[in-house]
Amino acid sequence: MASYSIHVKGLKSSAGTISVTVLTELLRDLRQAAQRSIRLLLEGSSVKHGPVPAWLEESTDFLVTGLGEGSTVIELDAPELGETAPEFLQQPDMWREVPAADDTSLTVLALCVNDAMAGNLDSDRFDRGVLESIGQLEGTFRFAESVQIIRRDRAERIPFSLSEKTLESVQSLRSRTPEPRAMVVSGKLEEIAHKAGQFKLEISDGSSIRGRVHPEFLSAETLRELWGRKVSVKGLVHFKVSGVPRFMEAEILKVMEEGEEIFDRLPVAVQMEAPFAGAVRTSNEKVDVAEFWGRWPGDESIEELLAGL
Repeated sequence: MASYSIHVKGLKSSAGTISVTVLTELLRDLRQAAQRSIRLLLEGSSVKHGPVPAWLEESTDFLVTGLGEGSTVIELDAPELGETAPEFLQQPDMWREVPAADDTSLTVLALCVNDAMAGNLDSDRFDRGVLESIGQLEGTFRFAESVQIIRRDRAERIPFSLSEKTLESVQSLRSRTPEPRAMVVSGKLEEIAHKAGQFKLEISDGSSIRGRVHPEFLSAETLRELWGRKVSVKGLVHFKVSGVPRFMEAEILKVMEEGEEIFDRLPVAVQMEAPFAGAVRTSNEKVDVAEFWGRWPGDESIEELLAGL
């Protein structure tokens, strides 16, 4: 377990005390932000349907060990990822950053906040879900001025603090992050990881996109048989704030057929300026697949899509 001190400054209550309302909101929202941050890093997406996996619950099962003065200091212990998620840390990964065994979910959240505050638009450490969860901490700042999180048993990689200014920057990034879009992308299946269903698609211009196909849609053996071949992938593309694709959740992955070369390009999403804030448009190159893929999830095949062109 790693030891942390959470310094909550600006509370109206006396030093060394905190109301149940503030404490509950702070720890609840901090835990959700930590869960989404670590899930994004280890699974590729911060928000998924279904029950929260046991390893993620354990990774964010913080233990409050006391309250101290100096404004108000909340002392807690956080599980190290080497204890709760060792299967994700056993070997280097070609697709994602792998935390150290003595890192915690709060370590990952700290790195995410640091990237957001630095305005790193191409960061892989946050997506819309992570930014949204950090933004939900705004409730705490109705009662406090700032929250600083310090690891006591070792120095963290970066300082970690939250304030209204932090949340303003986070909310700005979230509003500029394009919504995920259902798209088709074609290219060479260059790299695969059977166990996790991960793949890397190489586009003809030298760019690439990472993705994952769920076993429900494609077996690991079928994925292996397609390795090194030209394929077409239908799925949900997640974008970075910059509009560059970050990750693709594949529903269909098949051998590329004649005529599907038009999808051999990297999808790009660009946020439009106000008054249409929040809307998304793709680049105007060749074909806007979204015009044909307006329903999601859908049952259209790639052949049906091509027939509509």
